[in-house]
Amino acid sequence: MTPVAAGGLGYEEVTQIVGTYLSTHDIDRWNVRKVTGDPISFQDAAGLAHRVLRRRVQEISNRLPPACRSG
Repeated sequence: MTPVAAGGLGYEEVTQIVGTYLSTHDIDRWNVRKVTGDPISFQDAAGLAHRVLRRRVQEISNRLPPACRSG
């Protein structure tokens, strides 16, 4: 999960909201992304999605046996 402070939310509000729904009390240690758009713009949302996808694909690649990795 990548928490995002958008729509006028600040970091503290994200911590409170996510902590309430997920029973996560240390969300303030996560790397919350901040965007200034209200509502979030298509470009910001696409950039966040790209970042999440890139990190996920990298993690999957890291878990593959060396013979199966590309590069």
